[in-house]
Amino acid sequence: RNLQSERSMSTRYYIPISLLLLAVSSLFPIASAIRAPSTLTIPLITDAAAASNRVLLVLNLRGGGETIMPADTTSTAAPSTALSLVVAILDKIDTPLVTGSHVQGIAALFAVSFATVAAFTMVRTSYAFTIGYGGAVAIMSAKLIASFKVPLIFTEKLSSSGYLVNASLLYGIRLAAYLFFRNLTVPSKAKAMKDMDKTPRLKRLILAFNVAMLYAFMMTPVLYALRDDEKVLGGGKWQQAGVVTAYLGLSIEA
Repeated sequence: RNLQSERSMSTRYYIPISLLLLAVSSLFPIASAIRAPSTLTIPLITDAAAASNRVLLVLNLRGGGETIMPADTTSTAAPSTALSLVVAILDKIDTPLVTGSHVQGIAALFAVSFATVAAFTMVRTSYAFTIGYGGAVAIMSAKLIASFKVPLIFTEKLSSSGYLVNASLLYGIRLAAYLFFRNLTVPSKAKAMKDMDKTPRLKRLILAFNVAMLYAFMMTPVLYALRDDEKVLGGGKWQQAGVVTAYLGLSIEA
């Protein structure tokens, strides 16, 4: 029974974790370092081939190793090639976010939002508007920070739009973490969340699609603030007032 339970749990979380990793992989500039398949495939193939040759040499010295063939290491190229393809596709979101049209910018935000919300919704239906909401805001904010090359807060002096996107990042992280630990520590809340899981997982994607679009639109003020920087609303003073309000709300919620 325990073995079956472990298998069902691993199956339940495999798809959402995979989707979430794909979303997160688009957030950081370091992802571009693995864009070329050669950076991953060549060392893996070289090390595996060297290891198999050493084993073959030892067996030949002992006798009986003549019929043993080196391990087929070409399969290691497939995962890294797929990963490189995914990263290359996600990296293309940068251009629509930074310099694309209004529709392209919102569509790029929606792509990140939907990948995140869909991942959480596969775990629990209610996560679409609880943990998934906080996670989507955090990951969209992180993507904006990476695309617009905004320094993280406290690292250096920022513009008003820089402080704003950092505030949305902190807000998303705080909300997602709070709701996650609440589900772990409050049994009644966890039970209420579980009782809502009456919809098949594939049908949950419809809910994820709709709320992800809403979350993308909610992040558009941050997107346009980053695009226009201090020019939004006619001047920096309006942005500064908005930033103060954002951090005040964040401190009150905390």
